[in-house]
Amino acid sequence: MAKKWLTKAQAADALRVDIRSITRFEQQGLPVETQGGRKRYPWPEIGAWRDKDREAQIRREERARAERGKPQDYEEAKAREMAARAELAELDLAEKRGELALLSTVDVAWGRMVERLDAKLRGMVPLSVRLYGCKTPAELQTKLEVLVEEVREELRSGT
Repeated sequence: MAKKWLTKAQAADALRVDIRSITRFEQQGLPVETQGGRKRYPWPEIGAWRDKDREAQIRREERARAERGKPQDYEEAKAREMAARAELAELDLAEKRGELALLSTVDVAWGRMVERLDAKLRGMVPLSVRLYGCKTPAELQTKLEVLVEEVREELRSGT
């Protein structure tokens, strides 16, 4: 492919960047020549330069991410290990005190509570039929409120 000389605007379009990026890229080593007092950018060289620059940027970012995850030295690694061991000890202690429950235990208890609640709610239909014998709507409402409060109390107590 023959070398083609691009203006700054054409170079920005070719690289799909803002024209201000071309100035920044020049400071980072983008190929540029002055022809007749004007800057010109050789194509396809600037495309190849941009590809290499992107690859280098990706490698720098990957190295930075890897370094953030690594302990800086032995002492830091030792401190992190000690902190992890202390956290595990705290969890063990919380479990022994009954402050920590296994998910399976909570799941079983929650299932039982929902089953009891479901039974009470299903029992409301026949109960409401009997309650329709009330003399006033206020009397019916009062009785229903008592039943609802029983259900709410059961939810609060978890029994």
